[in-house]
Amino acid sequence: VAIGNRKEAATVLASLVTSYPAKLGASFRPQPPAALGPSAEAPPARLQVPDPRAGAGLMFQIAATIARRTSGAIAADLPGRAPATETERLVYLAAEAAFVAEGISLMAEIEFESRQDAQTWQGKAETALAGTSARAAELAGAAPAVVAELWQALEAARGRLAIDMSEVVGRLPAVITITPPRASAWLLAQHYAGDNPADVVPMLHDIVRRNRLRHPAVLGAGPLELLKPKGQA
Repeated sequence: VAIGNRKEAATVLASLVTSYPAKLGASFRPQPPAALGPSAEAPPARLQVPDPRAGAGLMFQIAATIARRTSGAIAADLPGRAPATETERLVYLAAEAAFVAEGISLMAEIEFESRQDAQTWQGKAETALAGTSARAAELAGAAPAVVAELWQALEAARGRLAIDMSEVVGRLPAVITITPPRASAWLLAQHYAGDNPADVVPMLHDIVRRNRLRHPAVLGAGPLELLKPKGQA
């Protein structure tokens, strides 16, 4: 459909690109439990297991790609052309912000395993927000009212992210690095988790997985990573 007014066309396009990230992100979100009863409809079949971690990573990756294109980057992995007008740059900015917002929203679904894990994701989100905010500031003259509102929202999101992630990090155990004695993974897990098998077995499995041990009975002399149990100093 031909639209004569370029600003109107840009508005329509911006609306489309900013609604797409949420639709894409929905495929990575865990579905709520289905309602019980004869009238309940079965949830739609999924083509993949919901993985918020992969979804958030994809959103930030797409946002970074849009940012590179907005800055005029030319590379083999960036087909097409850079935006030629301020109107086009505003559309790109809207798309970038939408993907960043969806990435942060998906982060809320991630079950972080450690403080370091959560801090890594916090860094990714802060980098994405800071970059989008800087590009919004650069385009302030193109549409002052709209861009100012977006910039304020991005800065407010940075503040909320810092507060929320600080609380999340504070509740999580830390990954520590140790040089263990010549012992088995079971004895190491028992040393840190105690005598209760319900606590020892999960730690044993985590030690084996985290350090890619070929045989749990042989730890070797090298440093190992383990997730310190909650409550331990």
